[in-house]
Amino acid sequence: MNNEKFEHFTITINDDNKRVDNVVRKFLPDLPLKIIFKSLRNGDILVNNKKVKQNSRVNTGDIISIYNQFLSHKRREDKSTSGLDKNRIIFENAHLIIYNKKLGELVHGSNDSLDRKVKEYLKQKTVESLSFSPGPLHRLDRNTQGLIVFSVSLAGARFFTDLLQQGYTQKFYLTVVEGTFTKKEKWVDKLSRDEKSLKSYSSNSGKEAITIFTPIYTKNNLTVAIVEIKTGRTHQIRVQCALHNRPLAGDIKYSGNKNFKDYYLSAISLSINKKNDIINKNKIYLPFTQTDYSMLKSFLSQEEINLVDRLLKKELDNNESI
Repeated sequence: MNNEKFEHFTITINDDNKRVDNVVRKFLPDLPLKIIFKSLRNGDILVNNKKVKQNSRVNTGDIISIYNQFLSHKRREDKSTSGLDKNRIIFENAHLIIYNKKLGELVHGSNDSLDRKVKEYLKQKTVESLSFSPGPLHRLDRNTQGLIVFSVSLAGARFFTDLLQQGYTQKFYLTVVEGTFTKKEKWVDKLSRDEKSLKSYSSNSGKEAITIFTPIYTKNNLTVAIVEIKTGRTHQIRVQCALHNRPLAGDIKYSGNKNFKDYYLSAISLSINKKNDIINKNKIYLPFTQTDYSMLKSFLSQEEINLVDRLLKKELDNNESI
């Protein structure tokens, strides 16, 4: 075999026992499937220096050799640098990264997205899987900041996705709403989505949304509150707070006042309520002083901010859902 014609890749645990055509297709998504099949027949894609059938399965340690010409676009992509702020990594192991997303940062959809930065960061650290690509395991809107979980391995992705589907996670947010409130409440609504206006709204035909609202401090007709979401509907916190006459202060899209430049909404804590071998922590907490809390500083003194921080920690430590 002419080794200069090929580049060689080692199959990792993330690719183990997968069909060779599926591995190549995910590694080179722009390569038409018929070209992949033809290349396997012609020997332009080999496994352990041998021709294999398209439905053959590969195992950890196998070597896939791919014709150089198919990889020119892939090489251009790999030259980019990460740009990820490593100081904002809250937790990292071989399976998951938990990151403190900045206010205004896009998770998807741009050359400067957090998704792209995490992928580039991981390329510098790990053996790349051909068929598995790390990525975010849940959503955070552009103007929501705080904790977001990324997969590093296929095992991590499957584990965290199963936790979400089976209800073994608790996700808590800190926000500021209009009005003075002191009572803990549970809200159950049905929400639909208007894709033209990009707004969610109450609808009898919508999907169920469950939110728990816990006030912890009030001042100037504003309430600092912890919000726990039991479901993951788009804009769930924003629309349910508005539906229950507690709009996020500054959230003009959902009836908030215009006295603030923007609303404050931060993913502040994540609890994992199932024993596992993937992550050795059952609670990840982000002090709100590690977020952009300029809005809170506009109406709270430093002494009050420190008090809110203590109240927040106490409530999260003692939390029992309604």
